[in-house]
Amino acid sequence: MTEIDYKETEDGIKYYTSLPDNFILLPNYKELFNTNDGTKILTKDNSELRIGLHLILFNPQTNEYYPRWIHYTSDRMQLFQYYKDGNLFINQNDLIWTI
Repeated sequence: MTEIDYKETEDGIKYYTSLPDNFILLPNYKELFNTNDGTKILTKDNSELRIGLHLILFNPQTNEYYPRWIHYTSDRMQLFQYYKDGNLFINQNDLIWTI
């Protein structure tokens, strides 16, 4: 991994000034989900968020990258909006649906 400029705001919010190695634009929204029934077909009824998945959100107004982790209370619609806007990144080693 190359050296990344990692900073912190006065409020204690940590961010990167450039995208860390191995992180790519989220290729498919379903990468945020696992199946809860062991099948390989993801549906609305059998999907669950991948708790603990490390993501990076890009803020285009400040050109900063904010690390985030999926948790039980993560807002699926907000995550979808970040994905749709092209501001959500995932570590390529964490891809499970995209080949």
